Amino acid sequence: MRRLLIVCLCLATLGFVVLVLGRRRVQPSGRAAQPPPVPETPHPEAAEPAPAPAAAVPDPPQPEAEEVAEIIDQPAGRAADPDTEGELLAFPLQHDDGPELEDVPSPAERKLEQLAELRAQLARSVDRRALFGMARDRGLPHHQIFFMTSDQLLDAIVSAEGLPPADVLPSGYTEERMSAIAAEARLRHDEIVVAEAAELDAG
Repeated sequence: MRRLLIVCLCLATLGFVVLVLGRRRVQPSGRAAQPPPVPETPHPEAAEPAPAPAAAVPDPPQPEAEEVAEIIDQPAGRAADPDTEGELLAFPLQHDDGPELEDVPSPAERKLEQLAELRAQLARSVDRRALFGMARDRGLPHHQIFFMTSDQLLDAIVSAEGLPPADVLPSGYTEERMSAIAAEARLRHDEIVVAEAAELDAG
């Protein structure tokens, strides 16, 4: 009798456990599938109105080329006066750039100009016979200098002295030698003049 009671108690406990487990399995499968949440859409009246497009601003009119030239020609700081506009356009602007700088020759260039003037003066004032005698005394051939002019004879004398041409900047030695040649040429010229005067007096 005691064993039967224990067996009944065990069977009752086992059935209770099976019943509990069976309910837990049925509950998840028995639930109805809930639909996914629907996103809330804003009411059309609540939506903010789109901003209106901005009106296109027309470009300012470009000035004509003649107007630009007139504006440039007007002096700065003065407004254009229609009464004097013709006068402003009639007289162009004058720019005061100050005094023009002249090229100042160097001392060597001034000496070159002085010696060139000395040569020209000797060729004009000294008798050709004096220059011819000076050239012959410096060993120049007679047939070479016979038909030379005064300018050519003076150039031949300067070349025989070993001096540079007239277009070369002179040195101190060149200046001294040219002064000596000029003094000799004037002396011989005076001798010729005195001799001709003596012949005239004697005749």
